[in-house]
Amino acid sequence: SNDPRTFESWNGGVLSHARNRGIAAELARRQEAWCRNQRFRFLSTETSHDNRAMLIVNLKQGFHVAGTYLDRGTELKVILQKSLS
Repeated sequence: SNDPRTFESWNGGVLSHARNRGIAAELARRQEAWCRNQRFRFLSTETSHDNRAMLIVNLKQGFHVAGTYLDRGTELKVILQKSLS
């Protein structure tokens, strides 16, 4: 997005041996707090359609599916967005 009110979150993750400990949820909470402090109005991210763990974390954090597209014409990506207002 070229919208200066939107923070695009595109790089993050939790190593497989450290999953299911709430780390991703805590990172998401910290990112959201930082974005609010910087006066962003929206968060946007995307993931592969088959990355269930990432989809679940984002949905639990209040993101909504905003759309999909084919990356390089072959891999389905899911766009997720969240309002911070």
